[in-house]
Amino acid sequence: MTCSPDQSRFVSVLETGTSLIDPTKQTVEAILYLMADDFGQRIVDSCRDVLYPGGNQHSLDSLCNHPYDQCTKQQFMDYLGVGNPQTPFPIYIH
Repeated sequence: MTCSPDQSRFVSVLETGTSLIDPTKQTVEAILYLMADDFGQRIVDSCRDVLYPGGNQHSLDSLCNHPYDQCTKQQFMDYLGVGNPQTPFPIYIH
């Protein structure tokens, strides 16, 4: 998401704030990430049968917040972007 030289074509800053550490600096508070439908589906499909090592549990059970075999592209993207309490700021994936 952040290492592409073409990042400005698919990531937009929606909201900024002020750094608590250095008030002279701005922080990113929310972004919009544009993704092609087929790319999003390929991400979900590539993760569908991945198991946690040693746990015999599907990764999508956690990453999608739904059972792996019922996880949709939209549910997966929503959880990664705004439904995951570990995400440092909202990522709106469209």
